Amino acid sequence: MINSFKKHLDKHFSFVFESKILIGLSGGLDSIVLSHLLKNLNIEIALAHVNFNLRGEESNKDEFFVIQWAQENKLALFKTSFQTEKESKKRKISIEMAARDLRYDWFKSLIKDYSYNYIAVAHHLNDNIETVLMNLSRGTGIDGITGMNNISGKVIRPLLPFTRKEIEQYANDNDLEWREDLSNRDTIYKRNKIRHELIPIFEELNPSFLESFAKNINNFKQSSDIQKEYIENVNYDFWNEKDDIIEISIPKLKELTAFETILREKLLTYNFKNIDDIIKGLESISGKEFFSQTHRIIKDRNHLLLSKLKEKKTSSFFITEDDTIVNTPINIYLSENKHLNKTRNLNIAQFDKSKLTFPLELRKWENADFFFPIGMNGKKKISKFYKDEKFSTIDKENQWLLTSGSAIIWVIGKRMDERFKVTESTSAVIQFEFFP
Repeated sequence: MINSFKKHLDKHFSFVFESKILIGLSGGLDSIVLSHLLKNLNIEIALAHVNFNLRGEESNKDEFFVIQWAQENKLALFKTSFQTEKESKKRKISIEMAARDLRYDWFKSLIKDYSYNYIAVAHHLNDNIETVLMNLSRGTGIDGITGMNNISGKVIRPLLPFTRKEIEQYANDNDLEWREDLSNRDTIYKRNKIRHELIPIFEELNPSFLESFAKNINNFKQSSDIQKEYIENVNYDFWNEKDDIIEISIPKLKELTAFETILREKLLTYNFKNIDDIIKGLESISGKEFFSQTHRIIKDRNHLLLSKLKEKKTSSFFITEDDTIVNTPINIYLSENKHLNKTRNLNIAQFDKSKLTFPLELRKWENADFFFPIGMNGKKKISKFYKDEKFSTIDKENQWLLTSGSAIIWVIGKRMDERFKVTESTSAVIQFEFFP
């Protein structure tokens, strides 16, 4: 195996011969073999072991074994310990996910602090096939069936094309010892169920199942490359970045071949995982919302509106009679005149000062809100005004109202209220100029 392993390194990992490599060493078969192979090829390596404290005394025995192995092979060893179960509860994630995050975060700190170039982990072909089958069981796109990458940033997987059988044969040929994790046999875990129950069925149907699946993964990767090239060259007229909002035109999106895949790839950047629900939502009524940890999508007529989640802020602000400049939450300049200065600028509003009750309030709309639009007879609900103005859901959320007492006197930048306008009897005019 060492000859085929070296050829694999020469072809895909030639940089390792000039690099400092940190190896994630659990003490199990795979990581022991990886360490032995790299050491025998005279590559500069060190070891990193994590005690997750998940298996009682067995976890401590793993750590002791790794310490002995490092000493016998005269290799530097870094080790750490985590209370993984507590961390999983604290972070509200699974134990497996917590262990992975803790492990890789620590690896990254070691690489940075001790100037290692890469962290090598011992995933092999069987692991890769199990990962693909797990992804398929959950539902996935093409990236989910291409398996693990040889190189992911600073993480390298030199054993990826080799089977567990080949690795075990190498260990036996070289009289290597390793630690067995008995939990790997427990089929309560999905990966173990796939490993011990599902894959043997496939191997019974096809004795060359592992080799065939490896070829399939390679074919999937090539298909993925073709897909990425198509996506890079697609017409992105449907995607319009406007201020803090991205408008996604649904009609233009649907004109594209495999538009579902294009949308899926674009939205993954914004941490959306419920993309199938979003695709179904293209036919839903306006107002339907979808959330990721960082962003929100709102279905609005013929568009999806994508925006970053904002922290909740104070819902109202006050303007006193002495204020001349307002900078929060929006920019408004106040001035006082004796007469009306005629203008068609909707960002300027002039009111009869005697009709106002200070402090005035800046706030967002509420369901029962209404006003008397200037130039019209009678009142109008703010919700109806927004609808007539063709406001999107985000437009409604961003729109500020200026109120006096309980009355709305200005839908800022849009329409004043008839009741507070300047008349011939007005003795003092107060002007508000809004700077968007």
